[in-house]
Amino acid sequence: MELTEYYKRLRSALQANGFRVFFRQPQPDDELPLVHINVHTDLDVSSKTDTLNQVEQQIDYYAEGSTLPVAVESDIAKVKNALSRVVQWDSLTTQITKDTSTGRDLSRAMFLVTITI
Repeated sequence: MELTEYYKRLRSALQANGFRVFFRQPQPDDELPLVHINVHTDLDVSSKTDTLNQVEQQIDYYAEGSTLPVAVESDIAKVKNALSRVVQWDSLTTQITKDTSTGRDLSRAMFLVTITI
């Protein structure tokens, strides 16, 4: 699978779970919850085929800070479920924080997933 196909499948799986998906930085007035497909890092390029084999991808989930923790946890499970339907990951970590950098009180989950394409 090429990285472009991974992104298309991931967007479809997330949208099927009711998330708005952005490949651009979320704006302060965007409706929440949303998922931001963030930057990736190329980890491994095959010396035989000169193609990308493995990437580390950041995916961010944002919800209003007033969202109940159980709802945030449910959404986090939905994001992980969507990821698992698209590709088998090599590793996945999730960090949950409160974010006020946009001037809004937000709940944020940052997923860092390593996948082999």
